[in-house]
Order: sequence, then structure tokens, then C-alpha cells
Amino acid sequence: MFEDISNREWKFLGIIWMIATIAVFLPSVIGYMNTPSDAVFLARPNNGVDFTVYISQINQAKGGAVFFENLFTLELNSPKFLNPFWLVVGLFANIFDLSGEIAFHGAIFLLIPLFLVTGYRLVCFFFNENNKRRVAFIFFVFASWLGPYMKYLFQVEPWRFPSIGASEAFSFSTLSNSPHFIASTTLLMAIFLFSLYFLESRKIIHTFLAGVCAFLLFSFHPYHIYTVVFVMLVFIAVEGAANRRIDFGYVKHYLFILACSVPPILYYLWTILYVPFYSQIFNFNLLNSAPWIIVADYALLLILFSLGVAFLAEKGSVSRREIFLIVWAVTQFFLLYLPISTQKRLLEGLNVPIIILAVSGLFFLDRLLATGGLKKVCGLFNVGNDMAGKVVPCMFLVISFGLVFSISNVASVQENILFFKDEEHFFGAYIAQDNENAMKWIEAHTPNDSVIFSGYKNGNIIPIISFRHVYLGHYAQTADYPGKEKESVMFFQDYSSPERREFLEKNNIGYIFWGPEERVLTDNFNPDQEDFLQKVYGNGSVAVYRVKMW
Repeated sequence: MFEDISNREWKFLGIIWMIATIAVFLPSVIGYMNTPSDAVFLARPNNGVDFTVYISQINQAKGGAVFFENLFTLELNSPKFLNPFWLVVGLFANIFDLSGEIAFHGAIFLLIPLFLVTGYRLVCFFFNENNKRRVAFIFFVFASWLGPYMKYLFQVEPWRFPSIGASEAFSFSTLSNSPHFIASTTLLMAIFLFSLYFLESRKIIHTFLAGVCAFLLFSFHPYHIYTVVFVMLVFIAVEGAANRRIDFGYVKHYLFILACSVPPILYYLWTILYVPFYSQIFNFNLLNSAPWIIVADYALLLILFSLGVAFLAEKGSVSRREIFLIVWAVTQFFLLYLPISTQKRLLEGLNVPIIILAVSGLFFLDRLLATGGLKKVCGLFNVGNDMAGKVVPCMFLVISFGLVFSISNVASVQENILFFKDEEHFFGAYIAQDNENAMKWIEAHTPNDSVIFSGYKNGNIIPIISFRHVYLGHYAQTADYPGKEKESVMFFQDYSSPERREFLEKNNIGYIFWGPEERVLTDNFNPDQEDFLQKVYGNGSVAVYRVKMW
């Protein structure tokens, strides 16, 4: 698979790996170095809204669990669930005695090269010339969209643009977010890469490897079942219509991949039906972006994509691999608007076929400009031997790429750094030492089946430090989050003392976590004045109360 990749290309790949890795981890390093003396660094990415959920599962796996509990909800008897990816990361943490947070970032570090090698191998499948491979790969890793510009042009919430609101929409933000996004994108690319190899080699090993990748992908990230099923099905139909015959060898390849996908998909269907919070997790993945917003965000790349398609049309003959690429891009774009609740996840991997064809369009544009007599100024790649002819186009390329195609990444790195310096986000980036000490006390001195009541901020962190269930925690993991959030507000602001006692008893709550984040939620509740609460722990700013009735 790698015979046609030269040593110089591997060195180039290594340089890109170093640049990407430094850019990914720089904000966290700065955040760690700026940790206040009375706080603890959480190592949470700026856009890592699900970070604590992943850390909870890693910590459980590190402790020996194979099936995970959802600690972000009070339902103690909910069925446990399996997530092979976080299980492996947890075993990694156990073997090397790492904290959940270090294991999380360690997984990112280890998966980045696998992601890059897979992406480069896919790029090489479509480009033979080294200069085209390099440009395509730079675009693949660093190109992003126009959301940071478009949010000023249109009166639309910024998060509706994929380049701002969807971490999996393009490569660099995928690398900056979570290791399971890196792994799932890598496996998706591998499925299609092995399928492309099978198209031309007819080797059963490629079918087998594509099936294994599908099984692994859907075992922890089932959202892309639509992408794999429909992209390959549409390709079979389009090619069949073009050739007036069906490639039954490829149909068998397709059916094997589907067969490998069935077991994990059936498992996730079971979880949706029988694990209370799982169905609401899927409901938090709606796209909520009109098609014109997506088109506006991808505008320049789509223009180059169109030129790439025009280049293929000009050739007069389109290869099977090129047909597959077009089908992949167009089909996955339309899948974004399937009437399902997981549309947003289908943005993952869409950038790959668009960028490959966009780079073809870029070189096609270069050729058109060159033949039009503008080679000296605008020939980005086929430059002359004189110094001006080399320097001007290179500077133009670097500046254009930096200002246009990678602006979202530049903004992302900047925002990730500011995230650790902004007092408004202190609680997301750090936790006060007093809070951590109180949570560790809970872990050491309360029964394992205890339910802890707190504000939602601490409720989202208690499970990863205290390893206890909470009444209100993560927005998607807490069963009936809106209802419990409403009751939590009423407890702090409206309930009388008898009503608070009844609430605690009804929900089997054993302890109350009382810190600065809880005090600002109420002006008429003082746990020291309630006869059904007993203070069992206190430090400078945090106290823990046991509900006496238990």
C-alpha cells in the first residue's frame, strides 16, 4: 500500500505531523502553565463539551469495568453499556498508570499519525505527482471553511456554520477535539480506501479489511452507517447506469461490509430502546443549519470542487475512482438532511472528497491561468526559474491559504488559548482546589451507590472525581435533563423546607455538595439551618451535607 510513497514524502508527512501536533497541544500546554495556585487543571479542550463523559468512562475502564455506568444521572438501575473505544483508552490508562485526562490526550497524540497516514494514502490514490500530493495533503489537514467571515455577513448564530459549530466538520478541529473523532474519521476513510483498492485489485483481503474497519467504526461511532450504506449503494447504482451492467463482484464486497456492520448496529438499537438516556443522546445531534449556510461556509472549496469536476469532464473519460469520489461528496452532502436526529455527525469526513476534487480544480485553474498568459504571476506551481517567478507565487499561495482556507483553524487555536485565560471560562478550564478536595472526600467516605445533589456545574465534574451518581450533570447524559434542571432551580429558589425534604427523599439523594457555584443559585436556602441535613465535611469554601433521613 505504501510502495509508491518516497522517503522525501515520509519526511514531508513527518513535518506536517509536527506542525499539527504542536498546534493541537499548544493551548493545553499554555493552559497548564497558567493554572492558578488555588486551582486544578482539568485538561479540557475549549470545544470539549462532552469531555467529562469520556473521562468518566476512561476512569471506569481503568478501574476494571468493561460495561460502563452513566454516573451523570440518578437512575442507579439503568442497564450498563459497552463502548469499546473508551474501554481501550481506559486499559491504556491502567497499563501505564495514567489519569483519565492524560490518557485522553495521550490517545489523541497516538492517533494523529494514524489519521495523517491514512489521509495521505487516500490522497496518493488520486494524485501521482508529488507536488499535487503535498498541496492536497496540506489542504486535507489544515483547510477549513468561511464561517469566521460569514458570521459577519449574515445575521445567523455563529454555531450554525460547520466551521464554528461542528468539531468533526474538518480535519484540524477533529484533531483538536476528541480521540474518538480522530479514530472514527480514520476508519471511515479506511473503509472507502479499501473499497477503492478492491475496485481495481479484486483482492479479497481488501474486502476483509474494509469489513473489519466497518465493524470497529460502528462499535463505538454508529452514526456513519448512513454514509457507508448510501455512498456505496449510490456508487453501485451510478456506475451500473453508466455501464449498463451491475458489478456483482463489488456488490458482494458491499454486502460483506454490511454484514460486518450488523452486530454493532443491532447493539446500539438495543441501547436506544432499553438504556434510558441513550435515545436523548442521539437527539442532540441535529444539524440545525439550512443548506445555504453549509454552501456559504464551504463556498470557496465548492467553487474549486466544481472546477475539479469540470476538469474531469474535460478529460472526456472519468475513472471509477473519480466517480466514487464525486458520489461520496454529493451523497454525503444530501445525507445531512435525512429526517434523522444525528445529522450533525454526518459532517464528519465530508471534507475529504471535497478537498481532493477542490485541489484538482486548483491545478486546473492554474493551467487555465497559465495558458491565458498569466503564468508569471498566477502560476502557483509551474513557476519559472527566475527568483521573482518563484517567490511571488509562493508568497501568494501561503498568504492566500492562511487568510482564506485556514482562517477557522487560526481562530480555533486563538480561542483555545484564550479559553484558559478568560475568567468567564475558569470553571470549564479549571476547578478550585477546595472543590476537588471535597469531591475526593466524597469518593473516600460515601457509599458507592450514593446520589449527590449540586448545581449543574459541579454535577458535571463530580462523576469524574468522586465516581458517584449525580442528580443533574451532563446535558445529554442526565435522563430528562430539562425536567431535572427545572426541579433543581425550584429547589434552590422556590421550595420551602418541607418541599426540599420531600424532593431529596423522592429522588433518593444522599448528599448535597455545597460550594460557591451552588451559593449563587439561591438566596433563601441555607443548608446549616435545615434539620434534615448534617454537615459531614467542610473546607475553606466547600461543604458536604448528608441527608439525615438516610
